[in-house]
Amino acid sequence: MTTTPTNGPSTGRRGGDGRDGDRADDAREAFAAAAEGFVDVVRHVGPERWTLPALGSWDVRGLVGHASRSLSLLRRYLDAVPDD
Repeated sequence: MTTTPTNGPSTGRRGGDGRDGDRADDAREAFAAAAEGFVDVVRHVGPERWTLPALGSWDVRGLVGHASRSLSLLRRYLDAVPDD
């Protein structure tokens, strides 16, 4: 996964110390590592396991779908540029 840094001055939301971009990059890197780990786990789910119970009323397929959607939304949030 690649990220595109946001150009422009700090918004001052975290004290205006210029570290806002670093924090965003750190969050993106952590997200990328977690997403890659999730994909690695899902890759090892055998075809006979997708319908097994997973969490509460969800089977493995439903839980993976839910987690995938959550990752998709989080990616959009991390890529969003905050309003000033």
